[in-house]
Amino acid sequence: MVDIRHARTRDWESLKAIRLQALTDSPDAFCTTYEEAASYDDEVWIGRASADPTEGTSVSLLAFDGDVTVGMAVGVLCKDNALDVVSVFVVPDHRGTGIAQELMAIVEAWGRERGADRAVLDVEVGNEQAGAFYASLGYLPTGRRQTYPGRFSLQRVELTKSLSEGPAGGG
Repeated sequence: MVDIRHARTRDWESLKAIRLQALTDSPDAFCTTYEEAASYDDEVWIGRASADPTEGTSVSLLAFDGDVTVGMAVGVLCKDNALDVVSVFVVPDHRGTGIAQELMAIVEAWGRERGADRAVLDVEVGNEQAGAFYASLGYLPTGRRQTYPGRFSLQRVELTKSLSEGPAGGG
């Protein structure tokens, strides 16, 4: 059984490892490169894992299958009442098991409880699997496209979802 929880200080190495695995598995799906993330001092990872989700403006979720970290998602509250969903990842051998849906439901509920009226996220243009997944959860394109900072060949499309409609759905 998979356990999803808010990252804690003691989870910093798991958070770092799953993030680096995500950047290795899907390097074009994220703004940060593997090289950038790998160069962060341990204090950066400790700080990210230590962020208090009950009082802070961000939440880091980790999914564990026993002692193995198999997924993650991060939500950041923005000043315009939006929840920015970033760093969603599930290891390949656990995809299709509902972990990603559960991560999204938890991060969306966290944002809703803190007053976010919508969630926003970016998907790499051409990443049909991710686009279909987010569409199944009710995310719709805003029409905005952006180039990844410093990576001019990569384009991303912005998706949004109202958080006043209830929990994440889909299959």
